[in-house]
Amino acid sequence: MGTVDKFQGQEAPVVLVSMACSSAEDAARGIDFLLNRNRINVAISRGQWRAVIVRSPRLTDYLPTSIPNLSQLGAFLSL
Repeated sequence: MGTVDKFQGQEAPVVLVSMACSSAEDAARGIDFLLNRNRINVAISRGQWRAVIVRSPRLTDYLPTSIPNLSQLGAFLSL
């Protein structure tokens, strides 16, 4: 158990990733930090067999204000 940063370089058969926020407004460091492609990639690529993302449906219920943020949201939703 730990943060994405603590798991860098490690693997496990199954990885559970909890987004830990109910909505974009609840993200303490902002939704851009929470949905950052590099951080998400580190989190889900640690699973040797499976990665499971647990999130509230409301987490992605917002309108991005820029094209890069829209792309980031789309990439997350495609997982």
